[in-house]
Amino acid sequence: MLAWLAAVTAAEAAGRPAAPPARGTAPACDERRQSLIRALYRELLGRGPDAAALAQFCDARLGDAQVKQAITGSAEYRRHAVQTLYRELLGRAPSAAELSQWVTTMQQGSTAEQVRQTIMSSVEYRQHVVHTLYQELLGRGPATAELTYWMQAMQQGMTEAQVRQAIMNSVEYKQKKS
Repeated sequence: MLAWLAAVTAAEAAGRPAAPPARGTAPACDERRQSLIRALYRELLGRGPDAAALAQFCDARLGDAQVKQAITGSAEYRRHAVQTLYRELLGRAPSAAELSQWVTTMQQGSTAEQVRQTIMSSVEYRQHVVHTLYQELLGRGPATAELTYWMQAMQQGMTEAQVRQAIMNSVEYKQKKS
């Protein structure tokens, strides 16, 4: 691992920003490499790299896969991944405790995909799906019995797409569309 990456990791662990790189220490990057670094930052962190990060990742000794590994190994990536999953799957931000729990879980070796699967198996996720589908397709929230029915169906293996299709096959939905 490069010395700067170790410094960044140590700085993150201490809760402070890493020191900027020394001027002129990173070799010039070709356009393909800069584009890759920028694309990885956008995809994995939801932002572009700052000048210091771009300069450091331009180090020719670090391969493309190693750049991605360095980014996905960072605390910033873990925080961003958890926050993104909560917004996408639950329609809300995680609480401080939830964020801390999942970041720690990822730090201990779980992947973002494993966190996604765990969230998708939760009661809250199933509730969110049913509420969202009812609002989107029927213009109302589900009654308690409807919510219970669909949550049980999802718990037993029914997918979101199957629930959507079943609601779209309902008399209520067809009357709304006619």
